[in-house]
Amino acid sequence: MKRQLATLLLASTVTLLAGAAHADPAQTAPQGLTREQVRADLYKSFLNGTTAADEKTSYPSPASDRAELSAQRIKEAHVNSAYANFVQ
Repeated sequence: MKRQLATLLLASTVTLLAGAAHADPAQTAPQGLTREQVRADLYKSFLNGTTAADEKTSYPSPASDRAELSAQRIKEAHVNSAYANFVQ
């Protein structure tokens, strides 16, 4: 009798845990940014010269040529049609 009760208790616990693991993540996770918003933010940081790759050698102080780099990238973005979706 004890063995059957233990087996039943174990099976119900496993079933509850499996059901919780398969819960819909869209219902439990808070809404974040859309893919387009993230791409736009990354592009803005690229134009500003504030990406991780740009600050790799100068962290924690900003790079001394950040303004020059930013101006150069913005100029290129206006000339190059590949950037047309982002530049206003």
